[in-house]
Amino acid sequence: MTKDRNATAQLDLTIPFSLNDDISGFIKTGTKYRSKRRSRDKNELFTLAFTINELGAANPDKFDLTREGKIKISNFEDPNYSDDNFLGGAYKITPGLDKNLLDNFSREFASSYVKNGAMDLEDYSAGEAITAGYLMTKINIGPRLTLIPGFRYERTQNDYTSVLGDALLSENGSVSIIGRQDTLGKRAYEEFLPMVNLKVNVTPWFDVRLAATKSLSRPDYFNLVPWERISDFEETDEKGNPNLKHTRAWNYDAFFSFYGNFGLITLGAFYKSLRDIDYIRTSRITEPGRTEGYQLTEPENSNYETIVRGAELEIQTNLTFLPSPFDGIVLYANYSIIRSRTYYPLLEVGPRMTVPPFSFTFIDTVREGRMPEQPDDIANLSIGYEKGHFSGRISMIYQGERLQTIGTRKELDGYTSKFIRWDLAVSYKLLKNIGMFFNVHNLNNLPEKSFLGNQIYPTREEIFGWTSDLGVYYKF
Repeated sequence: MTKDRNATAQLDLTIPFSLNDDISGFIKTGTKYRSKRRSRDKNELFTLAFTINELGAANPDKFDLTREGKIKISNFEDPNYSDDNFLGGAYKITPGLDKNLLDNFSREFASSYVKNGAMDLEDYSAGEAITAGYLMTKINIGPRLTLIPGFRYERTQNDYTSVLGDALLSENGSVSIIGRQDTLGKRAYEEFLPMVNLKVNVTPWFDVRLAATKSLSRPDYFNLVPWERISDFEETDEKGNPNLKHTRAWNYDAFFSFYGNFGLITLGAFYKSLRDIDYIRTSRITEPGRTEGYQLTEPENSNYETIVRGAELEIQTNLTFLPSPFDGIVLYANYSIIRSRTYYPLLEVGPRMTVPPFSFTFIDTVREGRMPEQPDDIANLSIGYEKGHFSGRISMIYQGERLQTIGTRKELDGYTSKFIRWDLAVSYKLLKNIGMFFNVHNLNNLPEKSFLGNQIYPTREEIFGWTSDLGVYYKF
């Protein structure tokens, strides 16, 4: 059970000015407050080892049993089950279970279920309060030059409560928390975020836009929670990091636009310098102690500068110069090529010690990699038709693979697969203010996939199918 509560208040004030015929614009200022609270309570019930067999022996008239007196799985099978071409038919999932039969069993024998105590280690309560203010101005200098400088100031306050402990698996299969401790964390930080934008209308059909901005990105809520779960059975240690820093970035952009009666062409380039990006890292615990050698999974910040650079091409055009009915065709295309570089910790195993206990040595170094969640290529293509009361578009989006999790070495990094998705949007104006619309998302039934190191090692595949909207709209 996850609960969210959000409250936001905002105030903006704009003051126009005109110094003379060549210099005019406005000054704008404002403030915003946002309060967010989130809590999560995770519970899981299960039967201990051999409980199912004991229930079968005690209720032989209710179940079909094996010769040893054990409950057969066939007691819960759904004879009408169909996998409905599950994951495109790549896997055959049969037989299927009847959810109602399973639910009836859990209700009838509710007293035989126990709570999985380890789930309490994923419970948390967190709050975030952001107070921000900004000041900016837009200055038009003659017909060709526009300058927009300004800044934003933000103060963020976080608080978190959770649980620390060891998840201990007993011989009968029960899981309990050993050394349980309630934890809390608080953090406050401030950021000054300046920016400046410049637009130069070189000719009536060509302009140049330049920008330098500082921005920030906050870590995921759950990554900040001071929780920890140690499993001796699986030899793993999972934890949050309340000291995780926010990411700060300087962004530099240059765009050149050419436009006329037939459309628009934009060429752009960008460069970003980021500090303290965060990611989920999987490593081994090397410090002496009970958990030495356990697999450690926790979010952490990079100690190195991350660079993102790239270029973008955008084309928008209509074919109104063609004879009817082809004069209603509209085209849109956008392509971004992006390259990123950062560095991740790498723990290499060195030679054994020359004296007892002859254990291995470890060498802390780094390896170069891409920025998490940043694809190398993004493309959009849209083909539409607009004429009279009709408007329709079919669009495609392509996104390259993204780095998702950081492993102990490159071969163990986790990725989300590249994809191509198609969408459809159609509308028709019936009367002056009334119309109909029909949208279809994910026309090609795109699956979402993840893999480890290489596409031949899949870790996740999900198919959500396509969705559609059909409705009537009224414009006031």
